[in-house]
Amino acid sequence: MLHGAGDRLVDDEALMRDFDFTLLPGPKVEQYSLQKNLVRPGHYATVGLPRMDVCAAMQQDTPEGLFSNPRPFVLYNAHCKRKLSSLPRFMPALFKGFKGQSRYNLVVAPHIKTFHKSLGMKTRFMKRYNAPTIHVDTQSDRLIDMTYTAHADIYVGDVSSQVYEFLVKPRPCVFLNTTGVEWRNNPHFLHWNLGEVVDRPEEVMPAIMRAQEVHARYRPLQEKLVKDSLGDPVLGASKRGAAAIIRFMK
Repeated sequence: MLHGAGDRLVDDEALMRDFDFTLLPGPKVEQYSLQKNLVRPGHYATVGLPRMDVCAAMQQDTPEGLFSNPRPFVLYNAHCKRKLSSLPRFMPALFKGFKGQSRYNLVVAPHIKTFHKSLGMKTRFMKRYNAPTIHVDTQSDRLIDMTYTAHADIYVGDVSSQVYEFLVKPRPCVFLNTTGVEWRNNPHFLHWNLGEVVDRPEEVMPAIMRAQEVHARYRPLQEKLVKDSLGDPVLGASKRGAAAIIRFMK
């Protein structure tokens, strides 16, 4: 079973060829894996993402106590790898922008590996940006149990597969092109078609402020790509996966 159901090229995906049987999350990854000869017929099953079952079973209510106001909140989810992460370039603009507005709160919840020693981001550096409208999470279970993706009103991010977990319930997205990559027609940036893409830090706050207004143009494709990525129905992957393993072992 893969780490997630995103679009990005993963360095160790070739290891899939070494397994006798592979569980895939959805038709998108199935098609890609067959094209790349990573799996072969009879030695894989497309079952969904069991993580969705686990997180649904332990799903928390809307996180309380983060803010002293009832405003909706924006989730900022950055990737952990330096060459992909939008944190260094876009984080200052986000912090400044949210301190200067009164419409939304901001939850900063980067990939949990962001703070591993080898990646160099210091928790104390991030935490200093906490403010009445900004909550920076560097270590809680909410980084991995889908609490934020389940309850946020808008998603802001770069290349994390968590965007598909967020879009199980279609909502507005804003994507940050931190390296100026040519993403259109690139299958590894397919999810960037699901919201507005901004290239410069000064563009991010205006994009967030209009995200609800323009969401209707992205919603149909959001619904389609969630099914392609996570399967349909989304829940039940753990049972389907177990049944597929039993069939293969027989």
